[in-house]
Amino acid sequence: MKFLYIAKGSCNELEIQIIGTEIGYIIKEDSKDWLKESEEISAMLGGLILARNKFS
Repeated sequence: MKFLYIAKGSCNELEIQIIGTEIGYIIKEDSKDWLKESEEISAMLGGLILARNKFS
């Protein structure tokens, strides 16, 4: 269970780093795709955490 929380935290950290496009570290087109993917993965992890908590 702990690994799900760690993975979700990593997704959130990635989302914050992707915001680095505002200062020119990442190409905007790439960042949009990565941000969308990380949000989707974070939502899936959140669902897994909720489902796992229901059965614990």
